[in-house]
Amino acid sequence: KNYNSAYRNFKGEGNGGDCTNFVSQSMRAGGWFDVSGFYQSNSAWWYNSLNQSWTWVNAHRFWWFTYTRPRGTTAPYISDLRVGDSLEIDFNRDGFIDHNMVVTLKSGSNIYLSYHSEDTLDEPFQDILSRNPNAAYYGWLIISSIK
Repeated sequence: KNYNSAYRNFKGEGNGGDCTNFVSQSMRAGGWFDVSGFYQSNSAWWYNSLNQSWTWVNAHRFWWFTYTRPRGTTAPYISDLRVGDSLEIDFNRDGFIDHNMVVTLKSGSNIYLSYHSEDTLDEPFQDILSRNPNAAYYGWLIISSIK
């Protein structure tokens, strides 16, 4: 729930919030290295004190980056996700990813997610699903140490 002062806070910036910035910080802490390139490119993923790639802060572009690198594999079932993995949501099933979260706790097959759109820590997936029963969910089994 506390923001990392080493990174800018994108909440309220008109880009949907801080959710993917939060996930990107988590992925970097888990071993992902930056990939240089044009900031608008889906094949670049980086952050510095002056700017960042769109894949760093945009949930849909983060999905494309993760898919094409690859930096993870798709989870067959949400219950397969582990701590440190990512779950993305397409709220209205239009093919555009709207939200990004990190699995921060797992108990049996129950997963709990943290995210920055509403500064949430360890929310049960079942609560998110009950609020958004018609959404499409995309889970990433993250590769934590990329060579």
